[in-house]
Amino acid sequence: MEKLPVIYKTVIILRYDEIAAVLDENINTVKTKLYRALKLLRIEMD
Repeated sequence: MEKLPVIYKTVIILRYDEIAAVLDENINTVKTKLYRALKLLRIEMD
């Protein structure tokens, strides 16, 4: 995520913030769960 332009980072972070609020989770927990879910989805799609 470090390589993304600021505008894209901002959109992602705001989205994480919303997800974290809905799930009552820490933003870092949401990020971890999202990355794990995407990894599993990529494996299933291959």
